[in-house]
Amino acid sequence: MKKKVEKIDNEIYVEIGKRLKETRERLGFSQLHIANTFNIGYQSLRRYETGKTPIPIHFLAQFAEYCDIQLSELIPTTEKNKEFNKDVLLEKNIFQLRKIYESENEKTITITNAAVDFLLKIKDII
Repeated sequence: MKKKVEKIDNEIYVEIGKRLKETRERLGFSQLHIANTFNIGYQSLRRYETGKTPIPIHFLAQFAEYCDIQLSELIPTTEKNKEFNKDVLLEKNIFQLRKIYESENEKTITITNAAVDFLLKIKDII
């Protein structure tokens, strides 16, 4: 049983590492820049991105904040956290719609209210 758990853990580390690297590259940061910013070794970051080393949660949290993304964007979805991710996505969409609602005209307000109502109704279906 231990080998199966280790295999799952390794797959998770690899996926988190891919997301870490994709985010870094998308924002135009080099490995050296991120390593220096977070005071970690360049080799450590490389091992994080390839999934060869478990990534400390405090590093992931700081990286997500630095990149202005949600920590959940770096964590792969499993059966266990699908429900959590669904709720986070729903809340994020509702928050964005509320921001539009507060800044737009009456027609947009009506459309936004309808969209929020729709999201709330389909929450349990998704």
